[in-house]
Amino acid sequence: MRKRVERLRGMHDLLPEAQQQQSWLIDYLATFLSKAGYTSVDSPVLERSDLFLASFGQELWQNLYAFRLHNRDLCLRPEYTASICRLYLDHYQQQPLPLRFQYAGPIFRYEAPGRSRYRQHMQLGVELFGGHAVAADAEILQLASDVLSELHIPQYRLELGHIGVASGFINR
Repeated sequence: MRKRVERLRGMHDLLPEAQQQQSWLIDYLATFLSKAGYTSVDSPVLERSDLFLASFGQELWQNLYAFRLHNRDLCLRPEYTASICRLYLDHYQQQPLPLRFQYAGPIFRYEAPGRSRYRQHMQLGVELFGGHAVAADAEILQLASDVLSELHIPQYRLELGHIGVASGFINR
């Protein structure tokens, strides 16, 4: 008896209509972010696992699609920020600041799948390197509000967190 080939649990196929909508949205937002001064960059979907250990922490480490190949610990990108920071250090560290980057692409997290909860996601975001910290935070918040307005999303709630605050509580 022949075994049926099925897609992996927690993954989903993008059929033509959904693929067109996603592509349109990404292109639309890329143009919007470009007008706001954010340059498009991308990083490999495969990175060294230790890049994410610091940002993910030990408890989320188990959610990585990680494997060992040719004596190297590798993983599929679980989020973009660490990869974009690595990209900045590799290519832009000597450039004058501030630098503004935008990105969009797939990320992978090995989490329990459920209804409308998948292990592969599309992430679109921005990173701002340099400049005054308060002004940079305000710029990102304003940009988030502008994007939501541009998409005609009238009601939303922005939840803010700061890793430094959370780390301080944990360390105490």
